[in-house]
Amino acid sequence: MSKVLALPSGSKALPKNDRAERAILGYCLSVSDPLAKLHEHNLRAEDFYDQVHGRMFEVMEEQFTGGARRADVFSLSGKLSRHPGFNERGGPEYLRGLRDGFDHYQAMAAAKVVKDLARRRRVIETCTSAAHRAHDMAQDIEAVARDGAEAFASTSLSGARKHPEKAATVLNRVWDEMQARAKQPDSLVGISTSFSDLDRLILGLQAPDLVILAARPGMGKTALAVDMAFRAALRAQVPTAFFSLEMSSEQIFQRALCSQGGINAYRAKTGRLNKDDWDLAWDVAGRLNDAPVWIDDTSSISLPELSYKARALHSQHGIRLLVVDYIQLMRAGTRTDNREREIATISAGLKGLAKDLDIPIVALSQLNRDVEKRSNKRPTLADLRESGAIEQDADIILFLYRPDVYEKGPTPQKGLAEVDVAKHRNGATGRVELTFVSACTTFEDKAWEPQQAELPEW
Repeated sequence: MSKVLALPSGSKALPKNDRAERAILGYCLSVSDPLAKLHEHNLRAEDFYDQVHGRMFEVMEEQFTGGARRADVFSLSGKLSRHPGFNERGGPEYLRGLRDGFDHYQAMAAAKVVKDLARRRRVIETCTSAAHRAHDMAQDIEAVARDGAEAFASTSLSGARKHPEKAATVLNRVWDEMQARAKQPDSLVGISTSFSDLDRLILGLQAPDLVILAARPGMGKTALAVDMAFRAALRAQVPTAFFSLEMSSEQIFQRALCSQGGINAYRAKTGRLNKDDWDLAWDVAGRLNDAPVWIDDTSSISLPELSYKARALHSQHGIRLLVVDYIQLMRAGTRTDNREREIATISAGLKGLAKDLDIPIVALSQLNRDVEKRSNKRPTLADLRESGAIEQDADIILFLYRPDVYEKGPTPQKGLAEVDVAKHRNGATGRVELTFVSACTTFEDKAWEPQQAELPEW
């Protein structure tokens, strides 16, 4: 239940609505199975300002979830009798008064009011706590700001709750989707990765998949992610969010400028572009300027903060693709016993976010150093760094491997890149080959040969 906050002198009282709370309780005491309707608002006992009301709701919830169809005033009174506030209001007579004075339609509106006021109080509590800490000169201001942002992000999420659906409802959607695909059998199901063989294997980036792109440092996973994200935005106008925890926004956009324009990255960094380079850069810059891409380069971003920003971008701009570079640089935002458990929390959170927003999320991941100790450097699922939970939560796992990183000197495999689809929850696995153009830090399709690209028969 809500706790009374110590607000600064002169502050307004906390927002509350006693009449709305009583309307909800009267509804619960008067109808069968009231929780089905109230759960549409994700209403909880702690959302009630009055602690006695909160305790009443909590006890009734216990009754209904235990199988009761209607609230039992007699047993309710017995459980609530130990609460001093309940007896002060008249005990069982207070419950009967609530029951006799309820209005069905008023109760539904009241649930929305109570939930809204509870969220307002939590925002006030978060801001008040941050203000108190900021006035304490012994506190590290960076920690105060970081903790406040995380708490505010968690508080601000609506936490809309999904409800069970009847089989027929889901089946109708599935049937309509199957019929639509049958009319265009060659069209992609998801967002194109921009690589034809990879699209053929995984059918594009589909909602609500969590796609893990993993590799050892230096393989080019950021370059591959930039290609996927910016080509989706440039070629198909897919609203895309890119969270870069390692590189700055300027570095990411310079990469995009070079990779999408075929511009030599070294010449761009050293200011040695020729006239043709400038023409290309001008053209790509114009297209990037209009592209629906949003980038956030917050270092060590927490899961609650990333979720808050992603939900805001989805609400305001309708983002359909989200890229995170990379998981091991994130923080869970909650205290955990060890790093492995923290990564598990982050992984599960990203999968939950993909489902909530109904979009694909591409999350980059490091691999552990055991890869370097083997003669065969190709990654396996066991190489995922710090957490087996990543393998469990991911719908698709892509391993990026370039043989020429380890083979020094002239080699027939120069520029060869392999993308191994090591896990595919809803489809085939296999390996496809790309070409890495190092001068522009970009990947391109490699001419497909059946013996090289292990693709399924469709």
